[in-house]
Amino acid sequence: MIMNTQEEDTMNTGSEPQDEAKNRGPDADIYAVIKRKGLEKGLWKKIGVAFRNRDGSANLRFDFYPRDPDTGLQLRWKGSQDNN
Repeated sequence: MIMNTQEEDTMNTGSEPQDEAKNRGPDADIYAVIKRKGLEKGLWKKIGVAFRNRDGSANLRFDFYPRDPDTGLQLRWKGSQDNN
């Protein structure tokens, strides 16, 4: 069965059309902020990426999950000056 493009777009509610999503990179990086004894600031480790959807939500893709419940997660949008 062949579906037309309009039907495909309605199936992907809340996310971008598949062709556009395939042709662009991630919109944000995900970092784990790990607390260590003896260090004033936490260590930042990139652990994944995020892709923004049309409705403002995001799909997260993790390379790994922090196992320590005290580890903070930070989402840093690319191109944002608030990330400094």
